[in-house]
Amino acid sequence: MKSYTRRKFLAASAATAGAVAFASKSHGVLASTAGAEAAPAVAVTPAIQVFNYNQVELFEGTMRQQFDTNHDSFFVLTRTVSSSHSASSPA
Repeated sequence: MKSYTRRKFLAASAATAGAVAFASKSHGVLASTAGAEAAPAVAVTPAIQVFNYNQVELFEGTMRQQFDTNHDSFFVLTRTVSSSHSASSPA
C-alpha cells in the first residue's frame, strides 16, 4: 500500500488549486464557456455587521478573566510608564 502523507496531500492540493486558478484567470478555460457572456455581478449584503467595542459585554468566564487580567496589567504598565516620564522630565 502506498503511503500518502499529509505533506504530499497539501502539495498536490496547492498544485491543483494553482492550476485551476491559472487556467480560469489567464485563459478563460474554466471561467466561462466559449462565446457566452459573463453574468452581471450581484451585490451581496452580509448577514452579519461590524459593531463597536462599547457594544460588547463579556459575561463571567475564561474570556472575562483574560480580559480583566490584561486590563489590569496594561493599567499598571501605563501608570509605571507615565510616572517614570513625569519623574525624568524637568519641571
